[in-house]
Amino acid sequence: MPTHPLIDPLSHEIAAWRRKLHSIPELSLREHQTSAFVADLCQGFGLEITRIGSTGIVATLAGNLGPGRNIGIRAELDALPMTERRRLPYMSLHDGAMHACGHDGHMAMVLGAAKALSSSRDFAGNIHFIFQPAEEAENGAAKMIADGLFDQCPCDEIYALHNSTHPLGTVLVHRGVVAASSDVLRIRITGKGGHGASPHECRNPLSAAAQIHLALERLPMRVSDCRVPVVVSVGAINGGTAGNIIPETATMLGTVRTLDRDVRVAVETEIRKLVQAIALAESVDIDLDYENSYPVTQNSPEIADHVIAAAVSIFGKDTVIVDPEPELWSDDFGIMSNLRPGCYFQLGQLDENHGAYCHHPDYDFNDRLLAQGASLWVRLAEQRMQWSCRENLELGGMRAG
Repeated sequence: MPTHPLIDPLSHEIAAWRRKLHSIPELSLREHQTSAFVADLCQGFGLEITRIGSTGIVATLAGNLGPGRNIGIRAELDALPMTERRRLPYMSLHDGAMHACGHDGHMAMVLGAAKALSSSRDFAGNIHFIFQPAEEAENGAAKMIADGLFDQCPCDEIYALHNSTHPLGTVLVHRGVVAASSDVLRIRITGKGGHGASPHECRNPLSAAAQIHLALERLPMRVSDCRVPVVVSVGAINGGTAGNIIPETATMLGTVRTLDRDVRVAVETEIRKLVQAIALAESVDIDLDYENSYPVTQNSPEIADHVIAAAVSIFGKDTVIVDPEPELWSDDFGIMSNLRPGCYFQLGQLDENHGAYCHHPDYDFNDRLLAQGASLWVRLAEQRMQWSCRENLELGGMRAG
């Protein structure tokens, strides 16, 4: 597989970083050890460290040719609340936490690029390597922005990548919508409890919960054209302790996903009306907490074209897939790309040894992807920052790794 000349000699080191990060997973906003590990490496590369958004850090590589373009490259710090099942030599040392989404690999690729690019500062402007906490939960992108990310580390354009289950070496770039918005439903239903033999004396919150669940499943077909995906899923219903006791309360948790901003607003409006109607019909009180969590992740076409050009220069045109179907998972990078022109793209990692999907207890990042991802970051930075006197800008400077 082709790699950048600056990355090839770092490949083993990048893999070692990835495996170290895999062994020390930490949950959202608790990434203290992970953040310290990343910061120590970046300081060793000569980068300036800025701490933003709880455990988040930005490592800045400043050019020595004065003011110029400022770009941001984001990676995620946090892991998932899962127990790792595979007995890997570098498996999680932290009970109940696991890098099951590839954030360890994303960080390692950015670290590799940061070390490679720090060998020369013959450019104008700044490259901000953004290590964001709490992508999996707690809305870390919003926390970094609220803490002054784009004030302290201005970005004219911003980039992020994610691994995917497409074939190894495949690059997927959208020139528009990439991934769905993600909203959280929290519903608390309060009725009147009593004996299961006397339902006429009670107001059963579980009956209301059942009606809400069924109505939510039918909602998408009433709100949106079937060609615009909408997903409304209830993942938890809790209430009651025994078969002969009608409980006082019940709670529901769910998620709403869509690829269209207007449809997102329409779905929320309809859910609120639906809940009010069922509350009236069942004579119960319903408290709906509807949280607009992550927006639709949408790329700027012009910024996406820069990624396409960099990918083609390294991997060749045949490996780059432009405008695949959008995904219905979500990422809070959409918060950043709503504020700055950005591109969120994917790298395939599927091979004979890596088939498990993300968020699975058998998942492990494919180390064969590390040099490719780091190489792509280096090539993109070189092209956008217009390095002076740099032989690596020649397309013929690639080698087969």
